[in-house]
Amino acid sequence: MAISRDILDVGKITEQPPTKDQSEEIGKEEARAIAERLSLDKFREELETIIQDRIERKKYANRAFWIVIGWVGVLSIILFFQGFWGHTGGEGTVQISGVSYKFTKPSLFTLSDTVLVALISGSTLSIFGFFTAVMNYLFPKRKD
Repeated sequence: MAISRDILDVGKITEQPPTKDQSEEIGKEEARAIAERLSLDKFREELETIIQDRIERKKYANRAFWIVIGWVGVLSIILFFQGFWGHTGGEGTVQISGVSYKFTKPSLFTLSDTVLVALISGSTLSIFGFFTAVMNYLFPKRKD
């Protein structure tokens, strides 16, 4: 395929090249348009990041909440067992509707008082520390 000489004839161009001032103005307009486009792209990225952070915060705040609930539940079960079956032997009395019932306490689960206090206080501090750390990470203080 041959290219026609008429197409390549520079002498047929009737349009004048822009002057130096016009060329500089066109360059400035293009630079402004590019800068505006980059600024808009940056804004979109920041907005998408904020939206994604909000979604992730909701998800992880919910997970942290349920971890704390589970932790408290396990601690409650341990305390329940300690309260009802934690004494070695012995007798107890329950009064229901004016009738006293005597029973022997089984010794299925026993923790010493020291272990029980350490468990309650250590778990409580751990729960609050964990929850505080997660919430501070998920919801940082804003720099205004």
